[in-house]
Amino acid sequence: MHRSKPKQASLTNISQALSVALGVRDSHTLGHCERVVTLCRELAIHLDFSERELGILAVAAQFHDIGKIGIPDNVLHKPSRFEPAEWECMKQHSVIGERIIRALACDHADEIALSVRHHHEHFDGSGYPDALSGTQIPFTHA
Repeated sequence: MHRSKPKQASLTNISQALSVALGVRDSHTLGHCERVVTLCRELAIHLDFSERELGILAVAAQFHDIGKIGIPDNVLHKPSRFEPAEWECMKQHSVIGERIIRALACDHADEIALSVRHHHEHFDGSGYPDALSGTQIPFTHA
């Protein structure tokens, strides 16, 4: 009996599958992520990123909120302001997203995961999940 090798998924295939999953979970977040891709691409072109860097950035932008898949509905879809415990729960989406991306067996997963984890850090240190400031915030310029 001949067994064929398992099919290896490309980053494009993985991206398509994750986009479907995110859209099924939360179509609002999927639309937001698509807009972020456009904005990031325009900024990166202005900063003279290479095609390779643009590709990595596009995937990171597309999935910066993928961790929202792990946020409970009562928090994710809450129409009013979060209570403190709900806000702490929502802030976990960047850490969850990092874990999801690191689990992918694809090129650049570590670079993409780093961007996903730190997409809510602020230059003044008031962001999350690690309250990094200034040059402590990783800039993956591959």
